[in-house]
Amino acid sequence: MAAAQADIIFGGREEFNMLERGGDSAADDEATAREWLNARARLVVVKHGGRGSVAFDRSGKRYQAGVFPAQVVKTFGAGDSFAGAFLYGLMQDWTIDRCLAWGSAAASIVVSSHSCSDAMPTQAQIRDLIARYEGKGGSSGCWPISNRS
Repeated sequence: MAAAQADIIFGGREEFNMLERGGDSAADDEATAREWLNARARLVVVKHGGRGSVAFDRSGKRYQAGVFPAQVVKTFGAGDSFAGAFLYGLMQDWTIDRCLAWGSAAASIVVSSHSCSDAMPTQAQIRDLIARYEGKGGSSGCWPISNRS
């Protein structure tokens, strides 16, 4: 399995459930992270769609982000834009919290458009969205999961 050879693993909760337990919805993010971090991964990111995302690193630290408000038109492309923006941030040596915020912002922009590839945001669009909500949600500008409307 390719994921077993990866340093960074992204997946939706449902995808991890299928890999680990054949679709059992009782799985939890920390158990998922432990399983993959004990194998080879250095970072595991579990996406929960409109409920945000959570990342775990080998040190045992947990990072959590909410989402940015969006008028959802369609959801395809959201995961790709999230991962792309997140990985861009890692390549810039940003904190995991900032990478999660960029991923969340990118996904928010993509789900608000009818297109998928044409909707992939620019750096400026992501920066603008984050700046618009800075201080209105969590420390990264994302809306905490409990405060999302």
